[in-house]
Amino acid sequence: MKRVNGVRVFEDKDFAWLRVLNCLRNTNMSLKKIKEYFELAQKGDDSLQHRYEIILEQEQNIKDQIKDLKYHLKELEYKKWYYETAIQEGSENVHKN
Repeated sequence: MKRVNGVRVFEDKDFAWLRVLNCLRNTNMSLKKIKEYFELAQKGDDSLQHRYEIILEQEQNIKDQIKDLKYHLKELEYKKWYYETAIQEGSENVHKN
């Protein structure tokens, strides 16, 4: 990114970086970790392994979040069923047996 007459001018490489940084942020990666990733990328090929490890770690974090969300979704689906049947019968007593 450069400035021309005080206006930010983005180049194609800037958009690629913004896309990556936005992705990392949307996966709840901490700003500290994003900064580390960005700084490593500036070092070039010497940091490939470390950047790869950061991505693997974040991938596992996402998988863990998905697992947790699936669990919570099942709980909500149960409660939805519970209320639907209770409403249909006009009472929660339908679930006491």
